[in-house]
Amino acid sequence: MGENIWQQKETDLMHCRFRRDVWRLRFKLTEPLKGEDPMSEDTVDRVIGVVYSKFKEHAEGKKITPQTEFKKDLGADSLDAVELAMLLEDEFDIGISDDKMEGVDTVRKAIALVDSLLKG
Repeated sequence: MGENIWQQKETDLMHCRFRRDVWRLRFKLTEPLKGEDPMSEDTVDRVIGVVYSKFKEHAEGKKITPQTEFKKDLGADSLDAVELAMLLEDEFDIGISDDKMEGVDTVRKAIALVDSLLKG
């Protein structure tokens, strides 16, 4: 039974990496929007992985793009935002205060926040 869980996690990870590569090609995630600094490719990949794993149930059959809104598209509530912040903190070994997380309502904003905390 434990082996089956690991196989599922491996399959999920491969699926996530495939979708990440498609997103990168389609949306050129490492290119900045107006007024933004270029984002680290590693940061983009890891944030998308964390978002996908957190909202896996709600993301099934949907594309998670930089424009994906946590509340509208993934059904996130305030508790989900806190949990996402904790997952991002663990993944990147950073601290995210509540006030910084408050305005993060899209995947792109989450990527930009983590990238800025890593650089700053």
